[in-house]
Amino acid sequence: MPEPLSLSNYLDCLQYFHSTEPIRLLDAERDLKERGINRSLLLRLLWCGFLVTDLMQPINAESLIQLSKETPTWERLKIQ
Repeated sequence: MPEPLSLSNYLDCLQYFHSTEPIRLLDAERDLKERGINRSLLLRLLWCGFLVTDLMQPINAESLIQLSKETPTWERLKIQ
């Protein structure tokens, strides 16, 4: 079972992705690792619409990801 998304994770990701241009999944994973955010969590954030990428391409370490223009609220994310 995947680890739950904490409010701390949500706020860290919101701050990180709000201040960056699209970034490679690998770079985001490396930058956020010390905050306890791993690839599994980033992929969950893609699935729920918090982050976006080009879904016409396979998702891999080189995929560019960014904050969605319609970022889900914490309340909506914690029930997914």
